[in-house]
Amino acid sequence: MHSSFRFRISSVLSIFAFLIATLLSSHPTNAQELKFANLGVLKLESGEDLKDCRIGYRTLGHLNEDRSNAVLLLTWFNGKSEALKNSVGPNKLLDPTQYFVVMIDALGNGVSTSPSNSATQPQDKFPRISMRDMVNAEYQLATKELQLAHVRAVIGISMGGMQTFQWAASYPAYMDEAIPIMGTPQQSSYDLLQWSVQADNVEYHLKNGDREHAVDGAMKLGILQMTTPERLGSETKRTDVDNLVNSTLADWKKDTQPFDYLCQLRAIISTNIVSQGSSLEDAAKLVKAKMLVIVGRHDHLVNPAPALAFAGFHKATVLVLESDCGHHATVCQEDLMVAAVRGFLTEK
Repeated sequence: MHSSFRFRISSVLSIFAFLIATLLSSHPTNAQELKFANLGVLKLESGEDLKDCRIGYRTLGHLNEDRSNAVLLLTWFNGKSEALKNSVGPNKLLDPTQYFVVMIDALGNGVSTSPSNSATQPQDKFPRISMRDMVNAEYQLATKELQLAHVRAVIGISMGGMQTFQWAASYPAYMDEAIPIMGTPQQSSYDLLQWSVQADNVEYHLKNGDREHAVDGAMKLGILQMTTPERLGSETKRTDVDNLVNSTLADWKKDTQPFDYLCQLRAIISTNIVSQGSSLEDAAKLVKAKMLVIVGRHDHLVNPAPALAFAGFHKATVLVLESDCGHHATVCQEDLMVAAVRGFLTEK
């Protein structure tokens, strides 16, 4: 859904195979080319197999001598690792002179194994994947392909934040810090309703053979949910609404395949780090990583309540962005967000 880590809706509503371990530290800071880790068969949470699974990734920076400065940076909904490069730089979210940044393409994004590029399980034959499946594949990339026994931090925004919560729950000893931004550890009832409306709309059009317009209705809801009534009303005239919708759809659809969109929607709906018979408090207390949880007070796309509850149980550091920009608070208060993340990573 997002064209950059900075989450621009439009101009109006504007974020490996390495050779051997000893060579990792010699990779140049600008090593941005897309690489793939071939994982073979990935056993899914459902019991199904995802065949010929491969994960795309890019790296920036150097792995230091004691291999302690790796940071995993995760993609948002429909996002690509190529866009994550915009968040890595001397004055950006992560400084590649300090960290070895691994930018990972999530399953279903059209780069890593997805309905649109799978030769053996294409389109509607692609098995449903969960948020846990996404993270399990990324863990295999980090441990088997990159030979990283431990990482400094895991960071992601929006769906990347959901993945970050799942990383912290599934592999609690694997990272020193976890920073979910505008994410959630489990979908609230409000979130489940709005995500399921999107999914139902896409499914309806695909079942009726209308691939050209399959994501239009879902994306229109996304445009609405990304902002707030106050912000939309102040920035967009009534007569400009159609132009806003049309320009945004044209931008988003350029890089979107409908079955991929539905695949990641279903994974988002599945987000829940709580084990059956357990509670969010129990799950939070099992997490070992030091955490900075960043939410938007007026986020209508990802309800901040579950993340704030988790933070209270975990005694995590919290940053609440108060802007009326909704899910775009990371744009409107970018300087505050960046300063908080960089400061948190340098704390002793």
